[in-house]
Amino acid sequence: MRAAALALLLLAAVSPARAERLKTFKKQFRGTGTPDAATDVESAYRRHDHDGALAQLTALVFALPYAYSMGLGDEGWAPHPYADGAKGDFGDCGIAQRLEVFYHRVGDGIGAWGGLWRLDSVKHVGLEAFWSHYRERGDEDMHYVYGTTHGDLAREENWRADYQLGLAALAGRTTRVGPRLAVEGEGYPGKPFFVDALAGVAFIDNGPLGELRAGAGVVIKRVQIRFGWRALIGPFKTLDGPDAGLTFRF
Repeated sequence: MRAAALALLLLAAVSPARAERLKTFKKQFRGTGTPDAATDVESAYRRHDHDGALAQLTALVFALPYAYSMGLGDEGWAPHPYADGAKGDFGDCGIAQRLEVFYHRVGDGIGAWGGLWRLDSVKHVGLEAFWSHYRERGDEDMHYVYGTTHGDLAREENWRADYQLGLAALAGRTTRVGPRLAVEGEGYPGKPFFVDALAGVAFIDNGPLGELRAGAGVVIKRVQIRFGWRALIGPFKTLDGPDAGLTFRF
């Protein structure tokens, strides 16, 4: 009886901590200070000047790499990878779109569903939108979303590498938004296989939010089946675990 009682006490002590994992992850991005009322107006003017200069610099930084990508020369896309034998993702299509749905298993009663839409063009630039909904056992949930433009760093018949520049948001009871930078690669080593990897960072309140993803899968005409690993990395806490997804090309 003593052993059973001790086990129940330990379980009661551990379970609440597990059930608060998402809340703990979100708390690490909360700011710690608020401005004094007497300095609100002065701080607002300073922020306005700073934000204007930052916006101009950001626009310049964003424009330069896309000028590089668009100067690479037009290269078309295949209707789907390996559509023309062993050439990977090259073809005569001017644009290529994909829609991905995935599940990310974190553990401790936390899982996430999400989706991604991506558009690639013959000009080596495109758009991307991503959404994920993390839910913990109980009532706690969290959304991670981003919208981005992207451009090719390099593109060959069987592999490509690109950069992404955009905005990301971490949303729960409050929402935090900031710029996001990422690099991504995709390879087609031989029919029907593919591999991919991504590393990114979003600069939101109180610290950077890192993002890592790597996986591999198979291509079945316009459908790609993928298995891999995904992580959201905060200053102190991380949400990581295996993921699986389906991608449809159209």
